Amino acid sequence: MKKYIFFLAFSLALFGHEVMGQDILDHRMEVNVKGLTLSDAFSSIERKYPVRFYFDNTWFENVILTDEYSGRTLREFLTNTFSGSEISFSVLYNYAIILSKGSDNRLQEVLIKNNLHTQGKSANLIKIGERTNNKLVDKAIITGVITDGGSGAGIEGVSFSILDLEIGTVTNKMGNYKLDVISGEHILEVRSIGYETKVIRIEILGSATFNLQLETASRVLSEVVVTGDHVNVLQTSLGAIDLKISDMKKLPTFLGEVDIIKQIQTLAGVTSAGDVSSGFNVRGGGADQNLVLYDGVQVFNTSHVFGFFSAFNAEAVKDAQFYKAGIPAEYGGRVSSVLSLNTKEASYEKWHASGGIGLVSSNLTIGGPIKKDRSTVIASFRTSYSDWMLKLFTHDYPSVRNSSVSFYDGTVKLAQRIGEKGKLSLSGYVSNDVFGLPNDTTFHWKNILSSVHYDQALNDHLLFNVSAGYGQYAYVVSDKEPEFAYRMKYRIQYPSLNSDLSWQKGIHKIKVGVQSMYYYVEPTSLSSTSEASSVVPFHRSDERYWENSLYISESVDFTEKLSMDLGFRLSNFTALGPGQVYVYDEAKEKSDNSIIDTVSYGSNQKIKNYTGPEPRATLNFRVTPTFSIKGGYNRIYQYLHLISNSVSVSPIDVWQPSNRYFSPQRGDQISVGFFNKIKDGAYDISLEFYYKKVYNILDFKDGSELVLNNTLEQDLLTGKAEGYGAEFTLNKTKGRLTWNFNYTYARTFRTVSGINDGKKYPSSYDQPHIVNFNWKYGMSRRFSFTGNFSFRSGRPITIPYSYTVIDNVPIVNYSDRNGYRIPDYHRLDLALVVEGSHRKNKIWDGTWVFSIYNVYGRKNVYSVFYRKNGNGLQQAYSMSVIGSVLPSISYQFKI
Repeated sequence: MKKYIFFLAFSLALFGHEVMGQDILDHRMEVNVKGLTLSDAFSSIERKYPVRFYFDNTWFENVILTDEYSGRTLREFLTNTFSGSEISFSVLYNYAIILSKGSDNRLQEVLIKNNLHTQGKSANLIKIGERTNNKLVDKAIITGVITDGGSGAGIEGVSFSILDLEIGTVTNKMGNYKLDVISGEHILEVRSIGYETKVIRIEILGSATFNLQLETASRVLSEVVVTGDHVNVLQTSLGAIDLKISDMKKLPTFLGEVDIIKQIQTLAGVTSAGDVSSGFNVRGGGADQNLVLYDGVQVFNTSHVFGFFSAFNAEAVKDAQFYKAGIPAEYGGRVSSVLSLNTKEASYEKWHASGGIGLVSSNLTIGGPIKKDRSTVIASFRTSYSDWMLKLFTHDYPSVRNSSVSFYDGTVKLAQRIGEKGKLSLSGYVSNDVFGLPNDTTFHWKNILSSVHYDQALNDHLLFNVSAGYGQYAYVVSDKEPEFAYRMKYRIQYPSLNSDLSWQKGIHKIKVGVQSMYYYVEPTSLSSTSEASSVVPFHRSDERYWENSLYISESVDFTEKLSMDLGFRLSNFTALGPGQVYVYDEAKEKSDNSIIDTVSYGSNQKIKNYTGPEPRATLNFRVTPTFSIKGGYNRIYQYLHLISNSVSVSPIDVWQPSNRYFSPQRGDQISVGFFNKIKDGAYDISLEFYYKKVYNILDFKDGSELVLNNTLEQDLLTGKAEGYGAEFTLNKTKGRLTWNFNYTYARTFRTVSGINDGKKYPSSYDQPHIVNFNWKYGMSRRFSFTGNFSFRSGRPITIPYSYTVIDNVPIVNYSDRNGYRIPDYHRLDLALVVEGSHRKNKIWDGTWVFSIYNVYGRKNVYSVFYRKNGNGLQQAYSMSVIGSVLPSISYQFKI
């Protein structure tokens, strides 16, 4: 126990030192610098204090210090030394002291700040374009493409700004940009999340093409955000987060696995059902209310090993966007959130490899050019060797002692440049899980995804995109015991076709698109696989559905302070034949006894049709350059329901599309937020409020059997859900210690006729208080200490309060729906990250991550169950999936 207390005390000490520590310039000097050259004095100070100086060595070659500064502050030392000279100083991240020289100190400071790795040497002047008739033109048009220095792929959303003119633009989806600028010498800044910022002296001579490559940010000095770009004062979007995969790799992990889904669960407004929940709940919504896209194709099951690990290999993912409010009009079909994952594209210049080795799995990614500068291929594969993991749980769950578990997933992507402004890409993904119990029962589930995308810049303002996708999710449960031998299976297939057109000019950005998806569902069926089997076969006819939508959105900056995103989406969903629909007596409760007719529909005949208008709007008012107020509203229709009586998504759940008896869910959400950057951008702070209402949600009757049910409409009830809450986030984004703290107060309730006598009751995801704290401390350029702490209120549960037997039939009486709660959840994780050399021209780059999950061994309760004791009475017992400390080690490498 002592070592766990040490880790906790160490992390708190580091945090407290940074938060309560003084300004670096207020430190009193304890070194004797008299008689030293100024450069040597700086070196002596750096050895004594956590400070670094950045300057041009030629400035101070013959400067000898004649005064004694012991006991005086660094501020006094620098002020007195440079008084009356051209040298000025400024502090970056409270430990980098930047010295500037000359009359235009601002531009010099920007140059030195950008070139820290070159010891302050000024950047060379880059000339763009050519003079015509020996005359410098007044205006020029600069165009080009900004690419990833590793992969050569175009980077979307890069800020391309002329600092001294205060003008700029952003790159489109293919990395292209265009900017009108006056001729002359300027300072150019190129910035993008996750990349090193470039600040360059340029001289515009005439119109020309100017291409740039950006390198991935890796230095400790670089700005670090634990989980993403949480607060952006300037962007209009509300509730949108760009997740940084590179930072996820440096956080504590569960058994060494970098897990995108588990990191999302630490964001404000997001929670989960437990340690091994495969889904996530956003602002009180169900796990089925989140749209997860992988290269534009939706994913129905996002987990391996029943939720222990994410189905996505982080090494294959380039970036991720997460929306919990202000959802763009191009997304629909889920009422709570959107998670869009985009896979990596290989380098067009040379071959690279990367991978990782962990305790339960290993992964390898390799990619490079097929034809240099024109076409690439990249492949990523991950596989497990995780049977040993089950031994961790055999003490509490002896039934899994002889079980086996395995999984794998793989991604392949090809890209081909077409002309100067076109690109064709093809990607494929497959995941496979097998879990075998010692009683011969085997669970097997898989995802198959594929997509093809074609992007074409038609001109400087117009971008065209068309894509086709195919997805499949299926599971099989089987048992080989002859007496009970069976095979239960389910499959849903969904081909899709999408196209959009984006136009951007001046203050306007307009996007229009159409989307179409066809669902082919093979409902759960059961068959016996042995002549001796007593299993009764069950089969339902295949089902077909067609979902179509069109949308339009516009982003416009009315003034420097006021901007707005407007969107409208019109969706349509049709249930198609062949099929049979039971007709019930409306005066009676739906049951077999109230069926009065059966209606048959022919192939492709319309059974039921729904149309849903979905308006969206987000407003951003920038009160000051660092403070903004945002508000937004969105309506979304969801046409697929997850049929389950558990709080977490499991592989054998059933997705039920809307039909004659199940209307689509309709979600309306209003959000307002306040966003601010303080202390020169070192801290981001935000406060968001929301109210959400969802109609036509489904809930089950007590005691319902939802699997192998041919008349689900008899066991499911329709109602509405409402949620409201407040989310507070504070990020420290600069310095050796960076951290993210968020607190969420959230309530969510349901009202369903037939449950709790129609009275409102808390949903299974109602967790009023949620706290997450993540941090990273850069102890040096190679060593960093990271951690996270999570707390959330216990989930509501329904318990049986009495048990009787009438005519040999057991009768269980349950409490009010979700009338009780399991104990509160909390957990601390720590990790030590050891990175390789930060030299740019290295051949091999390796990183070790030593992690401890659940540091103080908390036995968090996943759920509460009841069983008979020796006296025949029902006795409660709690189940904790992970109730011990789990250390792990992993190694990540890049070539």
